[in-house]
Amino acid sequence: MRHFLPHFIQENYRNGILQGSLQACTMFVDLSGFTRLTESLMAKGPVGAEELSDVLNHIFQPTVELVYQQGGFIPYFAGDSFTAIFPSATGGLTGALNSAQSILARFSQNRKNPDSILLEHHIGIKIGLSQGEVEWGIVGQRRKGLLLSGRPN
Repeated sequence: MRHFLPHFIQENYRNGILQGSLQACTMFVDLSGFTRLTESLMAKGPVGAEELSDVLNHIFQPTVELVYQQGGFIPYFAGDSFTAIFPSATGGLTGALNSAQSILARFSQNRKNPDSILLEHHIGIKIGLSQGEVEWGIVGQRRKGLLLSGRPN
């Protein structure tokens, strides 16, 4: 299991630093066809929910691993998408490009299998990359949260 908070955020928090910025490459990954899949599987009740869980694990588990292998971290999941950040200090653009290429290659290879979950459910993927300054902050009083923002180009 990966840490939800990156180590540099944890270290800054321990030292009383609650905000900062970093140069990074960001990657947005979004599945296409997921809404249709969810609707059709939810109509099957608990069996459909279990199948949906299997599909998500099949897609996201290795995809997330590819991000972390290249020095990135994932602060946000939103249903069938996530945002990954690749700090320049740990590879930045190179890590993001390698990760994106690996993810696309995995999807392409998986779709060649006639029994592929991706083919069966018509699942595609879109990836967007950007680079620039990312601001971070730890927000909240009793319950803390990580906020990331910026306008990478």
